[in-house]
Amino acid sequence: MSTLLIPSASYLIPNFLNLKELGVLNSYWAFWLPAGANAFFLLLLKNFFDGIHKELFESARIDGASEFRCFLSIAIPLSVPILITLVLLGFATTWNDFYWSSLVMQEDKLPLAAAIYTKIIYPGSTINWNVRFAILSMTLLPPLVVFLFFQKYIIGGLSLGAVKG
Repeated sequence: MSTLLIPSASYLIPNFLNLKELGVLNSYWAFWLPAGANAFFLLLLKNFFDGIHKELFESARIDGASEFRCFLSIAIPLSVPILITLVLLGFATTWNDFYWSSLVMQEDKLPLAAAIYTKIIYPGSTINWNVRFAILSMTLLPPLVVFLFFQKYIIGGLSLGAVKG
């Protein structure tokens, strides 16, 4: 939890050096590995799993289910909404990331936000402003479509883990 208080700029260089040692610079692993080790995501997962009622697991154990079976049959189906939420947050974060992707990727593998800046928005560009804004508007469509597609899973998960009392 205390790692959430550390500003991301302070661990930028150690992350870069670690990825350089691993030999994954200029690959998509350099882009996704630091995003996957996010303390905020782990905190969300922990709070979600703490909120699952123990009675669900106890009733499965009474019926003869093992711990692994309880995990597969109860915890995984109930965790679909939080996993989809984490995928959405991770997608939105990496989709809009500019600085980190410019550090670890070459120009041929840049994500869309950084590539648009280097090719289209950069002050030396001669592209008309209306074309620039049209391209920027089109880059809003994929995150919007992803969110609209996964929204039903997030809302459906609100009552999925309810226990009748």
